[in-house]
Amino acid sequence: KPNLEGADEVASILKQIDPETDCFKKAEALVKQIKQTVNAKTKEIDKREWDLKLLKEKSNIDLQKEITKNTRDIAIAFATNQPKTIYNVTGW
Repeated sequence: KPNLEGADEVASILKQIDPETDCFKKAEALVKQIKQTVNAKTKEIDKREWDLKLLKEKSNIDLQKEITKNTRDIAIAFATNQPKTIYNVTGW
């Protein structure tokens, strides 16, 4: 499994090797290499997720700006098209 679970399984198996065997140093080196690879992949995935969150927030902000601009334009158009003369017809 080329993921975090697989790396944990491999590391736990390699850590069971007796320190007095000839292959212990190779196993330690392999565990260290696996940790480095997993850390690099995790950072890459975290960066992509963060970039996606930033992109979504930027899109939301741009959408809100567009809505505000359109609302302002509608309000200005409404205000400029009001009649110049107002007749008060109450009390007739």
